[in-house]
Amino acid sequence: MFKLKTIFLIIGLIAVSSCQSPASFSNLNLKFNHLNKVSLNIKNFEFINNFEPSYSRPYVDHLYDETISEKVRRYFKYKINTGKSDKRLRIIIKEASLKKILKKNSEKLNLEKLFFDKSTSVYYAVLKIEVQVVNERGFVDAKIHTDVFFKKTKSGDLSINEESIVYFEICENLFLLLDKELNAQMEKYFYNYIL
Repeated sequence: MFKLKTIFLIIGLIAVSSCQSPASFSNLNLKFNHLNKVSLNIKNFEFINNFEPSYSRPYVDHLYDETISEKVRRYFKYKINTGKSDKRLRIIIKEASLKKILKKNSEKLNLEKLFFDKSTSVYYAVLKIEVQVVNERGFVDAKIHTDVFFKKTKSGDLSINEESIVYFEICENLFLLLDKELNAQMEKYFYNYIL
């Protein structure tokens, strides 16, 4: 009887120790150094976040190390070189969200589904920003609007590391779209401020 308890204890300890999560990919940090910089005749930045995130499903970007809104701040600080005028660049975040919608397979439960997850996760990323050049008296001299969207679909049950990689890929694509849109809009509406 003692040996049977010992065997069950050993099996239990092995099962518990094998359930540890793998090391996270927290070192996956989105860099912007491959993007072209722009020099604007502004003195500094002003960030206004008007987006109130819902900290509940289906919204998920708050579950990662850095939210999309926080990445926006880093992006603009990298992207824009400042000049010497008294004007400032006001960045208003209207939306910076990521939704994850889980679509389950509607077939009846069978033995194959127990071992092979057939569910699909659909990620919807939205980034809506208004950028304003504000003069020393507080009036808006010029402004642009950028709205970018990105959708990604993944099948199966993802690990923590796989989720981090998916989030990284979504943000990378979202900011590439933002950069392209922003460059086109700045050439059209901010040409008086480009150095």
